[in-house]
Amino acid sequence: MKKLAFTLAEVLITLGIIGVVAALTIPTLMQEQRNKEYVSRFQKAWGLINNAVKLSEAHNGFTKTWDIGTTCADTAFFEKYLNPYFNIAKTCGTNTGQRCWTDSSKTLNDEELPYNDNLSHYKLLLNDGMSLDLCYAHDFSDIGHQIHVAVDTNGPKGPNIGGRDIFKFIVFMNSGQILPLNNSEESKSLSELKEHCLDGTSLTDCGGYLVKNGYKMDY
Repeated sequence: MKKLAFTLAEVLITLGIIGVVAALTIPTLMQEQRNKEYVSRFQKAWGLINNAVKLSEAHNGFTKTWDIGTTCADTAFFEKYLNPYFNIAKTCGTNTGQRCWTDSSKTLNDEELPYNDNLSHYKLLLNDGMSLDLCYAHDFSDIGHQIHVAVDTNGPKGPNIGGRDIFKFIVFMNSGQILPLNNSEESKSLSELKEHCLDGTSLTDCGGYLVKNGYKMDY
């Protein structure tokens, strides 16, 4: 009786096809998984900031009643109103070279992002490895005073790219709201937010896009 079997050539052709398909699909699947992790960390960062502000309000009154900060990196302000409500591994303040933040960071279009370890903002490294860069922003318009919080969701580790592991949140002190975008950006369309996120126009556009896009990082 004849025994049916694949020839060596057929086996090699089949393996070759499998290899080509894998080469085309595996990188995409890996990137999708990384993007899901980035989004999860973005949501965690938002939750941590929101939780810290609400805990502080329980002890210090609503944000609109807090003492007004005098400078962007007002040490006394942050030590009173925010530090006690984060799980801090290291407080770097305005000191440089302390590794609370990455040495350099980039936008999605590979331009230099103005957040680094030498920036004279108030910097913290949390126990979970997350980096915070805080700046008290004076705004005497109808919006009121704000606290700007840039977050590197996995600290100095890579990729250190705005819109991937680096985002910016704003604490609106008049209302106590914590949002990943500014008031002027709320009216932007989804395509505008994505475009400005990709070209590095505004770090908050990336967070705003994720929220409006149902937390899908498809850029």
